[in-house]
Parts: sequence; structure tokens; C-alpha cells
Amino acid sequence: MSSYESKLFVDHTMQSYVALATDRYGYATFSWDRLGTGESSHGDPIQEIQAPLEVDGLRALTVALREENIEGVPHYDKIFHVGHSYGSTHTYALTAKYPGISDGIALTGFSQDGSYVSLFELAGNFVDVKTNPDLAPHYPHGYLTIGDATGVQTNFFAPDAFDPKILDYTVSIGKPLTVGELLTFSGDTATNNTFGGPVLIVTGEHDVPFCGGDCHQGGADGNSIPSQAQQFFTNTTISTVVIPGSGHALNLEYSHPRTYQEINAFFDAL
Repeated sequence: MSSYESKLFVDHTMQSYVALATDRYGYATFSWDRLGTGESSHGDPIQEIQAPLEVDGLRALTVALREENIEGVPHYDKIFHVGHSYGSTHTYALTAKYPGISDGIALTGFSQDGSYVSLFELAGNFVDVKTNPDLAPHYPHGYLTIGDATGVQTNFFAPDAFDPKILDYTVSIGKPLTVGELLTFSGDTATNNTFGGPVLIVTGEHDVPFCGGDCHQGGADGNSIPSQAQQFFTNTTISTVVIPGSGHALNLEYSHPRTYQEINAFFDAL
């Protein structure tokens, strides 16, 4: 079988990755909107839109794909999960809770170190969604959005690593997150993971939320912060790539071709 016929990627990243994976590598992709985002329902921001419920939603979609219960989607021999940032924490939690559910995972914009989340929350300058006239009609109180472009740049982009027009575009298409998500997402990576399949972690050198701006500031062993996730994967050996000069927004910076190459080459070898 060709790669297109045998491999399906459940994707949490920006659409440009989808285009590359399908057009150049011949993979099929299945993208989804997590709860509260995009075309998914905008439920109660505390009681309903929480990380554990979103992870189980991802599990339900994956099972439906395995069992060929999604109209128009044929059988695939392998299903890989590719996530970015919050999507990566969901992928981690999915495979920690259900180790046999995936044939391989790529965690981008990710590390196991949660000590920098407070920097992300502070720098984001989050405000109630009702202060944004474009989003206010579509979301209840308790959904939060970025207060201004400065918060987006600080949290997502490394210096000189992006086109300023991309920053403006990112701000214009940004969607809110919820209080419930902020209170529960750290639990996604709180347990060890017995997943036995291949694991790739790709993180920008200057990632703020997962590395505090310097992913090379390893511990006593001198390893990068992302590579320290190995101790939590107890049944497999992970591969780690730190993208030089890049920040958290790997899909939007000049270095994105390198990021996408690393992901697809990793899976292509399986």
C-alpha cells in the first residue's frame, strides 16, 4: 500500500501542515476542533469545556476512525496523532490513559515541564471574551481571549523569527480558551505514560510556555527541557528535536519547513 492508503493522521495543528502532509507525503489527515473551539459546541466554560472531556472526545473520534464509523473515511492500517501545544498535552493524556489507541505520536510545542505556565498566563493578558466585539456574540462569559497583539507575540513568537503580517493574521483569527481549560490542562501530563509506540517531540528553542524561553537550559544532565520527557515515557524511547531560533508558534514562523520535515520524516520511516 502507499502511505496515503495506509496511514491516517489525527491532527491538532495549523492547516498548512495538513497541506504538506497530504500533497508532498501522500498522507491522509483528519482534523478536529476541540470542545469550545471552531465548529464544536461552545459549552459551559467551567463545567463542560475541560481538558479531561476534550481528551475523551479525542478518544471517541479515534475509536470511530478505527471502526470505520465516520462517513467517507475508509480503513487505514495505522493512525498517528499529531498535536501542537494544548493539542500535544491532549495527545499525551490520550496515550497515557489509552496506551494502545495510537500507532505513533508527534508532540510539537511541548515539554513535560509545567513550571512556565504562569509566564504564559501572565504574558497572554487574557480578558473576558465579551470585550471583543467580533467574538462576544458567540461565546458566554468565562471564555477568555488575548487582550492585544503584544500578548500573542510574547507567548508565541521568537524575535526576528516571523513576518509581522503573520502576527496580525494570528491575532485576527484567534479563538478563546476557557477558565475550565486553564484550570485542568496541567493534569494532561501529570502521569507517567506506558505508550509503547514511536514518540517525537519538536519544540522551538525559545518556546515560552514549555521552556521559559530557553529549551536548552537542561537540568544537571545537560539535556534540553523537551528531552527530559523521556523519564515519563516508561515503555518507549522518544526522539527530540529543538528547532533553532523558533518560538512556540512553530506553524507560523520562518522555521516551519524544518518543523514539518522533522515530523513527516519521522513518520515516513515507520
